[in-house]
Amino acid sequence: MTDTTAKRKTTLAIFASGLLALTLQLGLLLNGFYGISADESGRTLDAYTWLKTGTPYSDVWLPFHRIVVAVGLFLWNDTILVPRIISFVFGCVVLLAIILMAHELFHNHRVTMVTAFLAALFPPRIILSVVPLTEIEFIAFILVGLIAYIRWLQSKKPWQLVATSACIGIGTTIRYEAWIIAVVFALLLLTKREYRTLVFTHSIFGSVLLFLIAIFPLYWTAIKFQETHRILSFASSHADRYQRVFHIDTMKIIWHNPVTQFVYQNGLSLNLIGMLSIVPCFRFDRQKRAYLLLPIIALFIFALVLLTGAGFTTHNPWRISVLWGCLLLPFTAYWMVQYIAHHETSNIVKRYGVLMLVGVAFLVQLLWLSRAPEFTSSDYEAGKILKKELQQSSQGKILLETPDWNFVNVLVAAGVPDSVIFNTGFDPYEPAGAVLSTKNVVDVERLTRLRIHLLVFRSPLLFSQAQARRVTQLYHTPRWTVYKVQ
Repeated sequence: MTDTTAKRKTTLAIFASGLLALTLQLGLLLNGFYGISADESGRTLDAYTWLKTGTPYSDVWLPFHRIVVAVGLFLWNDTILVPRIISFVFGCVVLLAIILMAHELFHNHRVTMVTAFLAALFPPRIILSVVPLTEIEFIAFILVGLIAYIRWLQSKKPWQLVATSACIGIGTTIRYEAWIIAVVFALLLLTKREYRTLVFTHSIFGSVLLFLIAIFPLYWTAIKFQETHRILSFASSHADRYQRVFHIDTMKIIWHNPVTQFVYQNGLSLNLIGMLSIVPCFRFDRQKRAYLLLPIIALFIFALVLLTGAGFTTHNPWRISVLWGCLLLPFTAYWMVQYIAHHETSNIVKRYGVLMLVGVAFLVQLLWLSRAPEFTSSDYEAGKILKKELQQSSQGKILLETPDWNFVNVLVAAGVPDSVIFNTGFDPYEPAGAVLSTKNVVDVERLTRLRIHLLVFRSPLLFSQAQARRVTQLYHTPRWTVYKVQ
């Protein structure tokens, strides 16, 4: 195969993988896959509230996602589409970054093509490209930073280190995992003779690199200490709350640990076969070993931190190890290419069977991960009805029951969080006094005085025969019932 032919085939494979990825992502969205937890809607409301009032809902979440979504909502006020478009775009960036990483690591057209196919089908990447969580943004910046790091290891051009530091620095504004990556990166740099030489010859340049990765963690820690007078209070208060609410025990901590999830999830999808090529690369290839040290050390430090219970993930623990799953894909592709070459004279089933088997495993895992979205069609339909009703009567208020965090999905679907009164307060785990008791007959006159025209409840409501004529049921499912008060 000539070099020109190989490039043409690689370009075609990348284009085809992009179409495949877009088809799968759009398919999930059009099929009503809106979210895997309440966090997606919570973060959207956080950005919306910050945009409208200057004060976010949460003092724990890092600001990057909030800022990006707020800018998007400022340009187009659609709380459903805007956050998902942002995730969609970052998902495409991740796809391209994985492909480029394979090229930089192996400079092999076949490895690049197989990686493109695997990255397009990789279930966690597809899921996170559809739901508006922060992981896909974090993964995108870290992957791009690691690509620049690989290039620096190969060419030692200083600007590539700047790109790595800048990307990791941005990552520290998205996820706390990036703080660990930043520390490991800084320590590894200090062990590099080339970096120490750079510091001695261009001290300002060397300082800028450390400044880029350290400035935000130092800033965030300082302002939180100023607010609470506790060091790392944003992490400890979160852990204390989860301990009370979720009764965290040793088995939960181990199961939710990133190393456990990395082995389990990548084992199920067969992506773990990439470890068969990582081991020899680590042993015999000096440049790849220097590159692999960064994500490997970061993963194990991250795992040790989470063993303390700090940063416990309350839902979908698989998402915290997705970065390392993405980093494994080029090595899985490399092992497959080696396997295919070794069986060049075998029949087509034996030669390409492993590739097809992994592809099937990826699709099965995708179906499994997307089987039961937390943001349901019931949430979406209830929200659409509220939005339509408030467009016709903007003076009315919505009284919303908050039995669990899924109520935020209705808020986001409605796109009118300013018009909502929470029946027992915003926090389901610390309920306040009820505006409307579900155990007593509803006082419609009182609701009218409070300008409440719409009720959204999961619990059944009791109406007297006289007042029932003033109440119309607009929507009903086991999850939500929407009433209109005349």
